[in-house]
Amino acid sequence: MSIINTGLPPGEQAKGLFDQFTDTMEEGLLGIHEGIPVGIGKLDSYLSLRKSMLYVLGGYTGSAKTSAADELFVLNPYEHMLREGKTDKLRIVYWSMERKKVFKVAKWISHKIFKETGEVIPMKRLLGWVKKDQRLSEEEQRQVKALKPYFDKMFECIRIIDGRQNPTGIRKEIKRIALENGEQTKINQYEEVYKPFDPSVIWFHLFDHVGKLKCENGKSLKDTIDSFSDDTSNLTRDLYGHSALILSQFNRDISNPSRLKMGDVEPRLEDFKNTGDLTEDADVVMAIFDPWRYKVADTMGFDLERLRSKEGAKMYRSFQILKSSYDTEGVKTGLAFQPHTGIFKELPLPEQMGQTYNKVTDNSFFMTPEAIRYQTEKKMKEIQSAAA
Repeated sequence: MSIINTGLPPGEQAKGLFDQFTDTMEEGLLGIHEGIPVGIGKLDSYLSLRKSMLYVLGGYTGSAKTSAADELFVLNPYEHMLREGKTDKLRIVYWSMERKKVFKVAKWISHKIFKETGEVIPMKRLLGWVKKDQRLSEEEQRQVKALKPYFDKMFECIRIIDGRQNPTGIRKEIKRIALENGEQTKINQYEEVYKPFDPSVIWFHLFDHVGKLKCENGKSLKDTIDSFSDDTSNLTRDLYGHSALILSQFNRDISNPSRLKMGDVEPRLEDFKNTGDLTEDADVVMAIFDPWRYKVADTMGFDLERLRSKEGAKMYRSFQILKSSYDTEGVKTGLAFQPHTGIFKELPLPEQMGQTYNKVTDNSFFMTPEAIRYQTEKKMKEIQSAAA
């Protein structure tokens, strides 16, 4: 009796699904499927940037979801690959539908300068949105210009596309990228296969945010988002093996008086705006939450008043994995947030905070060893200069 004809060449057709699984398992033992860490404490045990995954991150306006997406899925993974000497194995297409690309670069420069020096240079100063006496000093200009080699190398593997897009345009561009880097074959009436030229490369698309999609063919925004979600899951992820992170706004249900009265303000899957298809299609759904917005206590037990800077900046967000198709869901952690630079760092448990509250608000909690060395040398120079 002959085997079922799948349309594949005889050699591949005879290879059963179990054999394909064991091949994948062997690749896993070699570390090929390990993924790239997101670089945030315990989240690294549950999240990583890997192939063929669809992630969704939700939050309301001003919750810092874009900063969180940049930190966890762009900047930290890039830094990891840079340290490993593997930047050629990561390709990111950043669909920035809400912000101009120059604003994105400014925020990333601010982020990098703090990591290297511990100096806070807000985006508004980098772009000159301040009075003359607040503009960049000569030393700050030197720091910015010194980053050119770093960012030139970064933008060899990260491409930013700004402006609103429609699903058809996005689908065509992703197909163009896929066919430029692999081969697509129709094997029968129902199936197509795609083989990348280099299977070790992770292709990742970040869409910020889905509410900014351009509607087409008279479709409503809901139908447009549903069409986009279908393309992203069936083509981008399942056919081409690319991964994607879709950012989405929350709807207004959290502010429903009955939920506020019950203290039920924790994000849930039903809070995602305009559509349910995104969360159904996604492998991982995450939420970032700012409890100050609804004037409620933090459910994890952090003292929110001690997590505000002297200027009133809110330096805390809670982060939760609402859904995970292949791992644990319900994971939640408290994150310190430096709003000017977009840096996040996992906090200790509330009962272990102690002086950490002060370290968050004076920014020392966010300091890297490199920044500490810079600040130490800077102080030594100031002492020597004063003594001269």
